This record gives sequence, structure tokens and C-alpha cells, in this order.
Amino acid sequence: MVQFSFLRFLVLCYSLLPLLAEDEKKFPWKCPTTFQCGKFGELQFPFTNTSNLGCGLPIMHCGDGNQFKTVHSPKTIYRLESIDGINSVSVTDHRLKKMLKYRNCTAFTYDLKAALPPNSSMLSFQIEMKNNITLLRCKHALANSTKYIYHISCNDSEIYYPSQNFETGKDNMVENECSTLELPISSSPPVDNSTDIYTFLHAEFRMLISVSDNCLKCQENGTQCDVHNFHCTSSKEGADPRRSKLAVDIILKTGIIYMF
Repeated sequence: MVQFSFLRFLVLCYSLLPLLAEDEKKFPWKCPTTFQCGKFGELQFPFTNTSNLGCGLPIMHCGDGNQFKTVHSPKTIYRLESIDGINSVSVTDHRLKKMLKYRNCTAFTYDLKAALPPNSSMLSFQIEMKNNITLLRCKHALANSTKYIYHISCNDSEIYYPSQNFETGKDNMVENECSTLELPISSSPPVDNSTDIYTFLHAEFRMLISVSDNCLKCQENGTQCDVHNFHCTSSKEGADPRRSKLAVDIILKTGIIYMF
């Protein structure tokens, strides 16, 4: 009878293995302390690679020396140009670059901030531009459009680039349903309408990554941060003690039930 119970115990333990493996896929408990990413060398949190998607902001193609390294968001793809600091990268927005290349006027209505990777409770993203211009996007044409350096009609919007010392009144902004839009440029702002604004604008800027206090506490305690389903994880160098304890509890409790 004891042998039969022990056999049943072994069969049950074996049947639990697929469930534990599936749980491991859904909730990765181990994040790498560092990883290699081509010419950018050894990187660490808040970045991660595609093998550990829950461990930070994923950088694609780290293992492929022939491809550009990229960061993806739901609305665009960013080509990684440089790592400027622990929480800062220079990127080129592929979608905006394509619109400018083919002289698509929707580039002047493109919202850089809305295209960023979605914020989570652990990581958030901002844009920093060394040089930029502020465009006006209006639903209706403005009076005295000659006071603007550049004006173009695009789909259902009127796009204006005002001179630096010109201010549009608040009432005029509200009346014509205007909003402002900032876009990066290659150097100082143009001063007249002789500049080809399609070539003057460019798609490169700096992406700033802010890490939440909870994630920072994980780092301070020598663990890593799972950014999608928050918990502090162990590094690849060591097993997570909670995972080990859970496995031991399952085996011991199940063994007691079937042995007696």
C-alpha cells in the first residue's frame, strides 16, 4: 500500500511540472543583471533584451550584428542611435522620418509624445529635444496669415509656423480650435519662409526613461524589477527563494496527503 501511495505521489508531482513551466513563462522570476547588445556593449536595467521582455524596455536585435538596434512602441519603431546615460537614449522615429522623406504633410500633425512606448506603473517616458520648433495646428484658417513664416493646409488642419516674436491670442486659439505641436529640428529655428521645412525638420530626439520608486527599491535590495507585473525578481545568477519555497511546499504537502 505504501509503495502504491508513493507511486501515486510521483505521478502527481510529474503532472505538476507542465503547470510550473507554464507559470514560469507567464511570470518570469529571473532577470539578467546585464546583457550584451552589439556595439552598445553591456547594458543593464531599465533596458532588457527580447529574451526577458518583462525586465525593462526591450531592445530588439541585440544578438544580430547586421541589424540596427530598435525599440518598438504600438505606433512606431525607434532606431537606437546612442545610449546617453543610464536612463537616456537617442533615437530616430522611423515613422516621422519616412513622412519627412516622402514630403507627407501629416508629419506636421505627428504627435511625438503620443507615439512613445506606453507608460506603466514602473516605467514612464518623456521626450527631450535639443532644438525644436512649435507649430500651430488649427481647425480653421487664421487671420493675418502673413505674420507666419510657414503655412500649409493638410487634410482637415491648417498648420502654421509663427515667427519667434509673434504670439497668437488665447481667444484666437480657442476660436479656431488651435493646439501647439513641437517637432525636432536639425539646428536653430528658421527665420524666413525660404527654408524647406521638410528637410529642416528631423526625426531624432532623446528619450528619457523614468523608473518608479518601487523599481528603484528592487535595485537597492540587489534584485531586479519586473515592469509588466510588478514584483522584485532575482537575477539570473541565483534562484528566487519564493519560487523554491513554493515548489517545496507543494511537494511536501502533496506527499503527506498521499503517504497517509
